[in-house]
Amino acid sequence: MWITPHYQDTDFSWPLSLDEKISIFLDRTRGWQLDIADQCINGKKCPNGQTIRDPIPHSGFAVLHIVLSYFEMIAKYQSGYTGTGKSEYFFKQGVYSVFPHLRTESSEVVDSLLDILYFGCRCGLYHGGMTDHRIILTGEIDFPMAFDPRESRLKINPHLLVPALITHLNDYGKQIQDIKNRQLRRNFEKRFDFDALYCPSSEDKTRGFNYGQANPIFPDILCPNLKVVFCGAAAGSKSWQHGAYYADSRNRFWVVLFRIGLIPRALSPHEFRSLPKYGIGFTELVKKNPANGSRFSSSDFDISGFRAKIERFAPKAVAFNGKRFAQVFYGHSVHYGRQPEPIGGSAVFVLPSTSGINRRYWNEAHWRELADFVSK
Repeated sequence: MWITPHYQDTDFSWPLSLDEKISIFLDRTRGWQLDIADQCINGKKCPNGQTIRDPIPHSGFAVLHIVLSYFEMIAKYQSGYTGTGKSEYFFKQGVYSVFPHLRTESSEVVDSLLDILYFGCRCGLYHGGMTDHRIILTGEIDFPMAFDPRESRLKINPHLLVPALITHLNDYGKQIQDIKNRQLRRNFEKRFDFDALYCPSSEDKTRGFNYGQANPIFPDILCPNLKVVFCGAAAGSKSWQHGAYYADSRNRFWVVLFRIGLIPRALSPHEFRSLPKYGIGFTELVKKNPANGSRFSSSDFDISGFRAKIERFAPKAVAFNGKRFAQVFYGHSVHYGRQPEPIGGSAVFVLPSTSGINRRYWNEAHWRELADFVSK
């Protein structure tokens, strides 16, 4: 059985060594994905320059179908993520990996570019069969992608995008073949084994577990000069599945933020990375699975790590979305509203949870108290 363009399963002794796994991954990704896309859009030539195969006319959208999965895939291998969710998060991390200069550009412009590339192009092609109106394919730009913020349109040159991905794969291959890069090699093998050897059950997929990984479900959204940092224990199952904070439609968090005036409109959960421009950050007390808070043990709560982050970034206020985890942090019962014990120089508020199961205890006055405090 062929397992890559150049290798059959009988070419290896099993179980595979790490170097054999790397060879399989690189040959499969290059030969069955990127090289095929490159031949479609750019044709194929001999080393002497003679044309073997002409490009296929009007193949640009088909090429995007082939290659856009590369971004999410490569980021999951680089991080060692062993799960089935968080597509948007890892897709965007993959774009940053291929085009690292984006990290130095305006965050607002880059956020718009990434949203259009993910929702308008990746999701448009994979779920609707075509990109949306914001995507323009052209061979007349000198870069793989160019974003026009005035018209919110993203131009893509597939003739240059595919070679950029090939170059990135070659560089990544050199990195994971270098025995000095121990962590990167470990991360690669974790994901390779997950993809090749583990088939998650339907129950696992429904619950959104990432099969023992101890990394954060979502990254902290923290930076200096924030007005308020919201803290929970860990993301719920819906948030896990969608890769966004407060993604459960029954949770009123985003509506409440808008209603009390902390954001100018009710944002969608996937826009959570844009919150720092409104002075808002996120973190959790627990940085591991499972998503169901009732299953956490006392050792799962990183109290000292949470305190250190708050003291480092020093927001004007910290707000616990729910009383339970505030009591875990303080080690005693607490009341709703502003607490007498700050964290460093940050005032602390305990607020009624926005969860749908907490409606009977809801009192928006405590949320408005927070909004009044941070807006002064």
